[in-house]
Amino acid sequence: MKYNELRLGNLVSLVYDPDKFGVVIAMDIAGSVHLGNKETADDIRDIIGIQITETLLEKLGHETIIYTSNNEVALDFTGNMVTVTIDETTIYYLRFFHELQNAVYINTGQELVDPQELIYQ
Repeated sequence: MKYNELRLGNLVSLVYDPDKFGVVIAMDIAGSVHLGNKETADDIRDIIGIQITETLLEKLGHETIIYTSNNEVALDFTGNMVTVTIDETTIYYLRFFHELQNAVYINTGQELVDPQELIYQ
């Protein structure tokens, strides 16, 4: 993963434990990323994205149409990719949940999930 793809609050996984996920709570310019459910930081090279699936969305309390305060975010699943349409105008082709989090935040100013609820999972 590239360092500039992440931000605090992103939900990611680890290459050596891909079935678990964690929330990014700290990052440094040396390439260390600290997840809320771990005591020690990991190297950015060990951080991987979590595939966006309908099951993951459901687990996080969302459906394929997500409503924020003033926006509608529609997700259309095609193979390994998800077409994300925000307010019927802005379109993204994404694969990973942290990318979806970033797209929603950039376009709406709102978090897709509350990082505080997921930090220690």
